[in-house]
Amino acid sequence: MDESEIVIRYQQAQDIANQFRGIYQRAYALYAPSNNIYAGGIGNLKTKKTYDSTMTLGLQSFANTCMNTITPIHTRWADLEVGDGVVGNYFKLIGNPNPDKQEIDNVRKNYNDDLHAITNAMFSFLNSSNLYSALGSMYVDLGIGTGFLLAMPGDTRFGSGSPLNFRSIHPYYMAIEEGAYGEISGIYRKVSEKFRNVKQEWRDLKGLNVKDDNSKVELFEATLYNDKEGDWDYYLLYANRIVVQRKYKSNPWITIRWSVNSNEVWGRGPALMSLLDSEQLNAAKYLTMKHSQLCVHGAYMGISDDILNDSVLNILPGSIIPVKRNAGPSGPTLAPLPTIGNFNAQLIQSQELESKIKRFLLDDNLPDVNHPKMTATEVLERVRKIQRDFGSVFGRITNELCQPILQRTFDILVYDKGLIPLPKRLSLVYNKIDGFSIKMKMVSPIARVQSMQDVESMMQVIQILGTISPELMASTVKLDDIGEWLADKLGAPAKFIRNDEEKQQYIQSKQEEAQANMIAQQQTANIEQQLQEQL
Repeated sequence: MDESEIVIRYQQAQDIANQFRGIYQRAYALYAPSNNIYAGGIGNLKTKKTYDSTMTLGLQSFANTCMNTITPIHTRWADLEVGDGVVGNYFKLIGNPNPDKQEIDNVRKNYNDDLHAITNAMFSFLNSSNLYSALGSMYVDLGIGTGFLLAMPGDTRFGSGSPLNFRSIHPYYMAIEEGAYGEISGIYRKVSEKFRNVKQEWRDLKGLNVKDDNSKVELFEATLYNDKEGDWDYYLLYANRIVVQRKYKSNPWITIRWSVNSNEVWGRGPALMSLLDSEQLNAAKYLTMKHSQLCVHGAYMGISDDILNDSVLNILPGSIIPVKRNAGPSGPTLAPLPTIGNFNAQLIQSQELESKIKRFLLDDNLPDVNHPKMTATEVLERVRKIQRDFGSVFGRITNELCQPILQRTFDILVYDKGLIPLPKRLSLVYNKIDGFSIKMKMVSPIARVQSMQDVESMMQVIQILGTISPELMASTVKLDDIGEWLADKLGAPAKFIRNDEEKQQYIQSKQEEAQANMIAQQQTANIEQQLQEQL
């Protein structure tokens, strides 16, 4: 792809981004004013026109909820399992087109054992990287609408020394475009950086010579999906000239949108959905502050024999408004200005707005989890409510955030760095986390809610059938298979679950043990009988 085509696509994507600039700026001004790059300036106080912290606290609570329920810190929040595509390709490779169930189960178990070990190794590296600090910032941007996470190989000589490096990039610098199927197919970023940092980050830089290392250079980078080869083309341009060109097996940009309208590319998050209420609340709090000033300091009416001059009328706390007389001919010389409006009605309106904003930001849950009177039912209901709130976007979060993080981590640690050895049977197939070759199974708290509901339903069935008749329960429920099903629903590692062959071996060993115990008991009884006969 030549420079002119890249520049045209970048300009088109930037035009779309500019259409969202205004509404994103309004949302950042209220929900994350300190991170409002759209307002310009670094280190400036950007809260001069923000009169309430409900939105800021709510957005932080939203980010914490996402972190704790989707990607909990320093835990394994997903598992990798073999897909049907890998198993099918394996039997094709060995020339066995019609394997039986036992052979398929054995192959699947072997692959899952390999993937379980790889998953543990991946999360060891992820937990020692800066992933969760980057996710914290990214979830704030996601609350506005769109979050960007850059996943690149880390330089073990700097920072934490991790081979993985994650960076949350503000949407202000980004532009995106969609492909034919609604997926993100192009990601662009503006870069304004000192030349010495540019040389350090892009060591394969060519054709860019700047004498002063401290001078800033303006570049933009384009990461574009190559539908012919199935990989990603990366370009870094300076003055519309390509100075860096790379190939990536997977997309280094993890782009997640909370909700997307059918005719739009950029996302709309809870902050945008509640923006009207937030602006009303901010205006109401401003009027409340003005009303409070008048209530505390007061404004007064003083007698004046002259005709009232509108040019000197100034209603401010502590001011005196000249009037002809107060309360009739013999009224007081100085009297307070009668207040107007209903302060309590304004408070009620503010409380209603705060409640709606918190609902949008998933911040209207049950009482504090540390409340001394918190019951187990309330805890379970809290988790269910979060699951209901995430229901409409959980699939998007899984496909646009969790799965790309694991895919990118897999490619960096296995192929780029070679830190995780790939078993031979896995190296024979195309290792892509797409649900067909390799499946990603979410085991984070938000994903386990549905599993817990399934477990509860099954336990109720067993309990009810057992109450009616134990024989009915035993004849209805496959008790031999329910253990494996429960382990799968509760997220138990596959390596600890017996397959069919191991189950048969265990049953056989128990039968042999029981038979041996019976023989020993019989022998003991015979010996006791012989002793009694001798006596």
